[in-house]
Amino acid sequence: QKYFHVKKEILEEAEELRKEMFHGERVLGVLCRGTDYTNTRPKDHPIQPEAADVIDKVNEVLEKQKCEYIYLATEDYDIHSAFEKQYGSRLRSMKTRRYHNTGNENINDISARGEKNRYLLGKDYLITILLLADCDCLVAGSAGGTYGALLMGKEYEYQYIFDLGTY
Repeated sequence: QKYFHVKKEILEEAEELRKEMFHGERVLGVLCRGTDYTNTRPKDHPIQPEAADVIDKVNEVLEKQKCEYIYLATEDYDIHSAFEKQYGSRLRSMKTRRYHNTGNENINDISARGEKNRYLLGKDYLITILLLADCDCLVAGSAGGTYGALLMGKEYEYQYIFDLGTY
């Protein structure tokens, strides 16, 4: 909080979305990377868990922590679809473009070719992480967004970060 300050307008937008999506209920935040990260397996970067393993952990945490909703932060269409199938109306996430297999192409390069400019892409990602930081509990792969949420948010009541080594 000493070094990182978010514009008031962005914080207000995140707060509006939080109220809209979470309705004051207990929320389990989940960050699950896919697409370019799992395809390219960047050397010395954390290995990401399979969606099925994350879902298993989410089921365990939902039962113990009594969370009403699951907030999913992912850029991966297939991961989002698997969570949607599993949790239906309990699933919350940002309305954003998601990607199938991106091969070896970087997700940031693909996103930059879309209709949004880089500022809007960055703002949406920041709001995604602000919402993740505001959840009651966390289940996540080891990734930059996970650590951003840990730095920006309050202390989670429960957190589990997959530690699967590095590529």
